[in-house]
Amino acid sequence: ARPLRLPSRVHSVLRSARREAARLRARLDRDPSLDEVAASLGVSTERLRFYGLVGRNAVPVESTVEIYDPDAYGPDGNAAYADEETYESVTGKGEALLHSGEEEFVEEEEEWVEPQDKIVAPLRDFIPDRDEPKPDDAALQDIMRSDIDDLLTKTLDEREIAVIRMRFGISPENEDDSLVYREGMTFQTIGNHLGISRQRAAQIEAKALEKLRDSYSSVFIEQYLDDDHSAEVSL
Repeated sequence: ARPLRLPSRVHSVLRSARREAARLRARLDRDPSLDEVAASLGVSTERLRFYGLVGRNAVPVESTVEIYDPDAYGPDGNAAYADEETYESVTGKGEALLHSGEEEFVEEEEEWVEPQDKIVAPLRDFIPDRDEPKPDDAALQDIMRSDIDDLLTKTLDEREIAVIRMRFGISPENEDDSLVYREGMTFQTIGNHLGISRQRAAQIEAKALEKLRDSYSSVFIEQYLDDDHSAEVSL
């Protein structure tokens, strides 16, 4: 499951609730009820129950990723993570703070950290930004753009290149080009840009696509098209 970003106040209440439940358990010699824990914390039972449901299957991004040894990632390749309570409950070591305020990294090892333990960073630092393009994807796009530019310049004349670029939204490698290319321009819009009729723009596109299909160089472009893209893009 994907880690959820719990608000810090929710995480704080859940941490306090676990500690208070342990304290009450020791004093009462039995498991305390949810009402007792909530009353001791000064929060409503309903709020504490809701926080518990929200946090049950969530991994707080404030948790610290800890690498204990080379096998810490396990057979599934996932990083091991633990917050303060988890570390203490497993190791039996003393209490210490993993974070102070908004620190991004733990700068010094506390006394309870064994020499072989390496605190790397908060879990949030290991969650990929899905909106940020991967470096290898960006590199592939640059290479593909260069190859497409090469194919167009070797196969088509200037007007045909302009029509194809505007029709399919293929930006030139030179970002200083004066034309603004938008995907899916209509023939009318293309005609307005080039000072020709929409019918003439359609004729130029048809001729250009035929030349591209017959070009030997197009073989090198087809290698970029997988099953997902081939249905959408056709030269």
